[in-house]
Amino acid sequence: MNCCGISFHKKQMTACLFFEGEKAVKTFLLKKRGYEMLMDWIRENECEMTAFRPFGDASAHLKEVMNENLMKSALVIDDSSLPGPIEKEPEEEWLSRLCMEGKITADIIPPRFWAASIRQKQGNLDMYREFLRNDLGDMVHLFKERNMELPFTPTEENWEEFKEFLKPYAEDLNPAEEAAHARYFELEGKKGPLTSEEQSEFLKSAAHFGFKDLLVMKRNMINIHMRVLKATEKQIECWKKEMERARAAGL
Repeated sequence: MNCCGISFHKKQMTACLFFEGEKAVKTFLLKKRGYEMLMDWIRENECEMTAFRPFGDASAHLKEVMNENLMKSALVIDDSSLPGPIEKEPEEEWLSRLCMEGKITADIIPPRFWAASIRQKQGNLDMYREFLRNDLGDMVHLFKERNMELPFTPTEENWEEFKEFLKPYAEDLNPAEEAAHARYFELEGKKGPLTSEEQSEFLKSAAHFGFKDLLVMKRNMINIHMRVLKATEKQIECWKKEMERARAAGL
């Protein structure tokens, strides 16, 4: 289990992370950007548990930030029942080790943090569904443009069945076609204006895309939306269970 211990000082906090048998120590300023960088560092290293002791507003703010990010943490108010640090062991390393050994357990995150995150995820879900509806509509339009009949209208519910219908029309691309698509998306997603050469390349690529190319692009995009929708729905259900657990605990 990847664990992190944090100690506070006058202008900074020191974090010690144990992960995959290794130890890493890093210092962050007690400022907004410092807290954000700490959160990023913890996420990057897939930290499952963080512990720290009270240190006025700094520890209170960190606890709030951890809860807002739905990260498991423990504010160790009473350490009298815990094994003491090994000789010359820094506080952050001691707390991290105790987490790893299961001597410190996470505080339950209050329901309001779960509720806020669920609302945000629900908003994302609505946005992804709108993207999906638009792409499905584009798919139908591609067939109508060519006066081709569809056996049924594709929807989120029947997408897997519709993919079977698409197979004769949208077979996999060869490597050269895949490379052309990748370059098209690279140019489409570029930040800032395209150079005149890039704009010419972009328009030329789009003009060369045929029925099969457009179908494959739409099919792949819809597959991505479907995966994101399922993952988001699963996350919402998980968070709802955690919220009920927090309510049952009287928080």
